[in-house]
Amino acid sequence: MFSASLISLLTLGWVNPQFITPAQLLTQVASYNKHWALLIANSGGCRCMVSQFRNPRLDPRQWSTDGYWSLESYDDAFGRTPCCGQAFFTRLLSEHPELRDDLHFLRWSVQSEHVYAFVDRVEDGFGVQFDPYLEYIIVFDGDGTNNEIGDWFENQVQEAIDYITLTYLWRKLL
Repeated sequence: MFSASLISLLTLGWVNPQFITPAQLLTQVASYNKHWALLIANSGGCRCMVSQFRNPRLDPRQWSTDGYWSLESYDDAFGRTPCCGQAFFTRLLSEHPELRDDLHFLRWSVQSEHVYAFVDRVEDGFGVQFDPYLEYIIVFDGDGTNNEIGDWFENQVQEAIDYITLTYLWRKLL
C-alpha cells in the first residue's frame, strides 16, 4: 500500500520524477519526521491541496501553483547551496539546534537551482530561499513578509540570523 501511494504521488504530479525516484523518496521519507512520513504515506496520491505543513501558511503550494515541489534531503540541499548559504545553515543550527527537527527542504521545478528551506512550526515558522546567482538570503513567512539580505550588508549571514532570531525566535530570548 505504501508503494502504491508513492506511485500515485508520482503519477498525479505531486513529485517530479525528474528530481527524485520512488526509491529516493522512500529513503527520504524514512529520514524525515513522522509527521511528514505519515501524511505522504496516507495521502493516497490525492491531488487536492492537503497540506503537509504544520503551519499551512508556509506551504508553497498555497502561494505558487506553477511547477512541482519535491522533498530534498539536507545533504543534497546543502551541497547545492551557495557558500553564504552553507555558512548560514551551519551557524543557524549551531546557535539554534532546536530548529533541526522542524527544518525541511523542498525543491521547486520552476527554480530548481534555488534552495528552499522551511522551518515548519505552527508559531514562528519561516522559510529561507537561496538564490545561487545573486547569493541573496531571502527570509519569508506565511504572512507574506519577506526580507532580502544580500552582499550590501557587511555580514549577510549574521544579518539573516539576527533577523530570524528577532522576528521569529524572540520568545526563546525571554
